[in-house]
Amino acid sequence: GSAPNGITVWYVLFLLLVIQMICGIPNPHTANDNTSGVAALLYIMTTMPQDAKLKPAFVFFDNEELGLVGSSGFFKAHKKHMRTKLVINFDCVGDGNTIFTVSKKQTQKDPMATAFIDSLTACAQKRGKSMLCKKSTSAIYPSDQMRFPNSIGIAALRHIPLLGYYMGRIHTPWDTVCDDGNLELITEAAIHLLANYENHTNA
Repeated sequence: GSAPNGITVWYVLFLLLVIQMICGIPNPHTANDNTSGVAALLYIMTTMPQDAKLKPAFVFFDNEELGLVGSSGFFKAHKKHMRTKLVINFDCVGDGNTIFTVSKKQTQKDPMATAFIDSLTACAQKRGKSMLCKKSTSAIYPSDQMRFPNSIGIAALRHIPLLGYYMGRIHTPWDTVCDDGNLELITEAAIHLLANYENHTNA
């Protein structure tokens, strides 16, 4: 039999939303999605000590919402090295008091990844933020980290009692919030990781 009318309406609405996201009218504001992620990387780059700048590689991916195009191309070009390298992806980190992380199975055995999440948790708690850490087997965050075997995706979430966690205002004209406190705690955790890079890689 045919699907109930209510389900059909939801399918149509979902399809229209996807079309708007991919090729619809551009939003006038993108403070959280994903100016916040770009700002976080730039903040880390400009704040970190000079002697730490040769340790990480900073990569800015494009066309994520068209199917992870940029990150897929990067992985294909550097597949040999990227099978084991830790990738930390910042996407929509600016709007929410809960810092959300999702890690691949391989990542959970990486001492650098563990150290970074521990540092991120400490920095978040110091600023009155909460943490929500998930494995990729129990949570999906569709962003560029999905393309890499050893990766962490990081975002900021809002929370409503009973309804739970959500990411609000992205893909709308109201995407105007980017909390500097989120960028500061992410930067602090990243710089702490880089300062102890040798300890983690030799673990």
